[in-house]
Amino acid sequence: MLQAQDIANALGNTDLDVPRANVASNWPIVYQGLRGAGIADRATQIAAAATIVVETGVTIDNVNRTFTPIEEQGGETYLRNELGNDWQYHGRCYVQITWKSNYAHYGGELGVDLVNNPALALQPDVAAKLLALYFRERGIPALAAAGNWQGVRYAVNGGENGIDHFLEAINALSGLQDVPDAPPVTKVAIAGALKTAPDHTSPASVDTQRQPVMLMVGEVVHFSPDPHTSQETTPEWAHINLGTGPVHGWYPRASLETIGA
Repeated sequence: MLQAQDIANALGNTDLDVPRANVASNWPIVYQGLRGAGIADRATQIAAAATIVVETGVTIDNVNRTFTPIEEQGGETYLRNELGNDWQYHGRCYVQITWKSNYAHYGGELGVDLVNNPALALQPDVAAKLLALYFRERGIPALAAAGNWQGVRYAVNGGENGIDHFLEAINALSGLQDVPDAPPVTKVAIAGALKTAPDHTSPASVDTQRQPVMLMVGEVVHFSPDPHTSQETTPEWAHINLGTGPVHGWYPRASLETIGA
């Protein structure tokens, strides 16, 4: 993952006016959208960041909104002249999704009712998923991997509008390192007793010969096969080790939370 601070620093060394706070709050969400779509390679991340800079580079009500989801400005009269009956489906998102057919298509793909609630495209998590699907459907990862940045811009914009600023952002971002995602960590989400089964026939049974081990919220645990059965999980239970120690047993899967990659 390209780091938000590195992106902000790189863009800060250009003539592009990109607020650091906007990058810090939005980039992790954008990255998760790319990752969820399976297109979070370094080149596509660079393409996404540079695209967002160009597509969102506006000041609204004296607030610099660059690198945040924005909507097309101009008022109802202007939008009706441009889009007719589709005027409510004007540009929104990190890229300017426009027309009712696109709102219906992407809403259907995401399971979000964008037709009846087009403003949902301004929510960062929804906007990030929209951007990722938009990129994937237009073949942008392959263009970015080939270094065809003009092609990336054309695939997004249909032309070269903003190409100078886009290439300026690409050049600024091209030296950034892609830091590997942190490995997943499983933690206890709901406190309870670690269960052990003396006959190892039922994860839910409790070994009455020893005191149950209480797990507190936030404790790190590791999935591991039961040494007697080699079973690691069932639909309801997970066999875990407590930290790095020898304590192991069965715990409700619904009471655990895995965070990370």
